[in-house]
Amino acid sequence: MRIALINDTSTSRNQGCQVTMHLLNRELERLFPDALIERVYLDSINYPFRRREARRVLAPTPEDLPRCIKYIDRYRPPPFDEVLRCLSEADVVVINGEGSMIEAKSHTRMVYTIIELASRRGIPVHLINFTAHITTGSSEDWASYSYGQCAAVCVREPLSYDVVRRFEPRVKLFPDLALGLDLDTSEMFDPCLLIGSGSAATRMERDPERTHRLRIAYNDLCVRLASHVPVRLMGWHRDEWLREIVGTGITYHDIDFVRYSSFCKSALLNFTGRHHGCVMSASVGCPFLTTTANCYKNFGDAELYGSAGPVMEMERLDVEFVESTVLSALDRANELRAKAESRRDQLRPFSFGAIRNIGDSQTDLVGAGLVSLDAEMPIPYIQHKAA
Repeated sequence: MRIALINDTSTSRNQGCQVTMHLLNRELERLFPDALIERVYLDSINYPFRRREARRVLAPTPEDLPRCIKYIDRYRPPPFDEVLRCLSEADVVVINGEGSMIEAKSHTRMVYTIIELASRRGIPVHLINFTAHITTGSSEDWASYSYGQCAAVCVREPLSYDVVRRFEPRVKLFPDLALGLDLDTSEMFDPCLLIGSGSAATRMERDPERTHRLRIAYNDLCVRLASHVPVRLMGWHRDEWLREIVGTGITYHDIDFVRYSSFCKSALLNFTGRHHGCVMSASVGCPFLTTTANCYKNFGDAELYGSAGPVMEMERLDVEFVESTVLSALDRANELRAKAESRRDQLRPFSFGAIRNIGDSQTDLVGAGLVSLDAEMPIPYIQHKAA
């Protein structure tokens, strides 16, 4: 059996990407020990097309796909030469949708193009482990066409499930692969509050004035909270600016996903704007509070894993509201941890469901009754764009 694994993110510095691929590869190798796995990496999927190149290979609409596919098959431009080589002898294609399928952005259309290339060759495609952020007519057109081309579509949180089922009724909901992280780490720390940044803050870097205001707000927030509980700042990739925050009871830590998990095991609460910060907290039963991100994935995380409070807005951080929400959660830390551990124990058996679904059809969280969708869920957040 030959498996084409598309969008391998193991080369990324992002801790969430690293843990996802650690677990995805481990489970693929366990389930299919004799398989030959060919990989196309994130760097290829995020190929820096010039505008003219992008017009030739990334169709603006599904109706333009035949023209683009014809060009790709004839000229094999990079990075599609690598993709076509990977598909040439594949029996199944697994696309790690991590990074999220956001609207009809170039990264998203790249994935849709690969789905089309595989389906035209009769290769079953499993699109797994992603958030589908669909709020525009263009992205709806793509979803209507491309999801139905897949053998299976498996999303990672309930907002995406609710959206995708409008276009692909066979969609399944499994937790993010990172929920399956179960490290036997002996490193323990004193109880503390973890604070990190997030992808919304990264997007705001295009606007220096808003970025400056956010960093002042974070500093104020950390100083206030450190008067109540020790604060550990989590230096996730691209959140290293947190080291500029100083004050009594505040420490900064550069982390990898192993160390991050160890911190979460000991923490009273994690305040994070990162999707994988939410999931890795949930994996060890650590209560979390989260913020808006680069799409509505963190709202889905709060819905699925249970948050210690409402999702808060990163773009206009209300320091006093965040402070009161965090302190309220800290007053209930033991109760919240018990709930988080219980929810983790319910969801963890489904962590690798999307991969197991490649071999045999798996019951998902909706089918198991662990997520109820009696009514259409609201879409609460349009992707942030810096002014």
